Amino acid sequence: DHTVTTRRKTRWQSLCQSLCQRALTFLSYLVGEFVGTFVLVLVTITAVATAVVVPSGHEGPKYGAHSGLWQVAIISGLGVAMATYISMHISNGHLNPAVTLSFAIVRWKVFSWKRVVPYWCTQLLAAFCAGAVLHSFYFRTISKFEND
Repeated sequence: DHTVTTRRKTRWQSLCQSLCQRALTFLSYLVGEFVGTFVLVLVTITAVATAVVVPSGHEGPKYGAHSGLWQVAIISGLGVAMATYISMHISNGHLNPAVTLSFAIVRWKVFSWKRVVPYWCTQLLAAFCAGAVLHSFYFRTISKFEND
């Protein structure tokens, strides 16, 4: 009787351990996706905000710290590379709902459809948080730019 109870406990414990391990693994995928998407969006929109609303400090246009879109493109490209490098080994570096959908369609044996909605929600949350951080940094500058 004691042996049967011990086996039940062992099965239950191994089931709980397996489920907890899967949940932590999936959570690590979502954290990797969040960090990568956050970095991508923050770097890219910071480059755009700097190019548009920051006072230039030189003769010519009143606003636009960068002299052209070349700087925005270079910074955005570096942001994409950095975000991909950060999240690639954790969550495959989707960083974009369209890429997540493509993985689910093309690589459905490797990337389950069950992961699509959590990945999308994580990417949306990360992008919103990056926007909120940028807004907190540039709030006064944006307000001044809109009032001029």
